[in-house]
Amino acid sequence: MNKAIKVLAGLLVAQLLVILALQTNKPGTTQVVAQPLISVNLNTVDTLRIDDSDGGQVTLRKEGDRWQITNYGDQPADQSKVAELLQKLSDIEVRWPVASSAAAAERFEVAEGSAQKTLTFQTGDRVIDSLFMGTSPSYRRIHVRANGSDDIYQVELAQHDIPANPESWMDKTVLEFEGDILSVNAGDLAVSRDTNGDETSWKLAGSATDSTDPTLINTWVRRFNSLVVSALVPAQEVEPIIVQNPALTVHLSSDKGDADYAFYTANEKYYVKRFGSSALYEIASYQAKPIVEIEAKKFMLNTSDAEPPQ
Repeated sequence: MNKAIKVLAGLLVAQLLVILALQTNKPGTTQVVAQPLISVNLNTVDTLRIDDSDGGQVTLRKEGDRWQITNYGDQPADQSKVAELLQKLSDIEVRWPVASSAAAAERFEVAEGSAQKTLTFQTGDRVIDSLFMGTSPSYRRIHVRANGSDDIYQVELAQHDIPANPESWMDKTVLEFEGDILSVNAGDLAVSRDTNGDETSWKLAGSATDSTDPTLINTWVRRFNSLVVSALVPAQEVEPIIVQNPALTVHLSSDKGDADYAFYTANEKYYVKRFGSSALYEIASYQAKPIVEIEAKKFMLNTSDAEPPQ
């Protein structure tokens, strides 16, 4: 009896598989295949423009193999952030739209002219596609609609992945000093080290070697290798800041060359520029203060004043 039941069960499964195959291949039956959200080849895109409903706007243009922010003093963009966005967009595939009507486009805020955000792709001056982004139904998911289509999809993407303000795209490490630093002259303070020495070979000019802590000197010096700025100062605001004497001027020498910096204070904020460039940047106080407020006594050993740069 058990054997007969097993045989009948096997025949039933076989019949169901045959029926399913016939239905799948029946004329008029549609199989939905995943397709890319973006129809254009993003490798050919050299300009990205992002507009939001609040009037924010940023234009990223590729010059050679580097992205720049054209409406932000042609500042270098964060290359990894642009690459990450393009990769995310390339990877998104869609199947079923959540809606396909003009009314739904207004409701989900993906209609042209009223979308929360519009991302435009260009090659040269030619617009090749646009993507309209709207409401967020859940965490890291938004409604999107491609230009020329009524279909609205829900995709894994966040509005903060595509900010419409230039500061969010700027390479904040633009002033990092490259190379193995060999000497620093900052105001009246000068430190140097042997070209063949290690991080313990720092010397403070005017002080005995055994009275200073080379580790403290090295900690301060390395701050120039990791400078992070906050924002570009608008051109019309530069002169009132730099017309005053800088809080500190710095000359750096390394195995890759020399550079000069000037730090300024105005309106309880800190600013920095590199000589040879007209660009002036705002820099956070926690970055600037340990550099600007340095004193020789902070490098000394065996004194109550000795303390590491904050």
